[in-house]
Amino acid sequence: MVKNLSINLLSKEKFERTKIGRMVIWTTTIGRYLVIGTELIVIAAFLSRFYLDRVLTDLNEELNQKQSVIESFSDLENRVETTQQRINLVKKLLAGQMNINQQLTKIGQSTPKSVAFENLSFDSEQVQIDGTALSKQAAASFLSALKTNQNFTNLNVNKLSSKSNQADVEFSLSINLESDND
Repeated sequence: MVKNLSINLLSKEKFERTKIGRMVIWTTTIGRYLVIGTELIVIAAFLSRFYLDRVLTDLNEELNQKQSVIESFSDLENRVETTQQRINLVKKLLAGQMNINQQLTKIGQSTPKSVAFENLSFDSEQVQIDGTALSKQAAASFLSALKTNQNFTNLNVNKLSSKSNQADVEFSLSINLESDND
């Protein structure tokens, strides 16, 4: 009978004791585990790619659906915003109209009967008045009444003219409105 003999040119005992021998043994045993671990990580990444691709596709489809829903409501949103702007404008106009009515009443109280207005222009802070008085006394009375009225400030007479053959006095003036504290 023949015995199986193995021939090892490097003695196992002496080689394992040397630094190079220990390093070779360590790298061969640990290296196998590193290679196997790396292969497992690569296989896991490869398999997870299919799952992550499916999740990405689902998210993109959901995003597209929600985007189309939002786009379908954009017309409604624009109409609501336009309506809201109109409501705010009407509120401002109504508040301004109340203020204009009050200011017209105050101007009317200061106006003599012989003064006629040709043009009244209002803005939020100022009134521009163009008119005619039948006499110089009526014009002076009107200007004096406006000057002493506490509801108006900064009376600026832009034009005051009278023709030599007529008693009429044409005027153009602007007054600043005092803010209401009522």
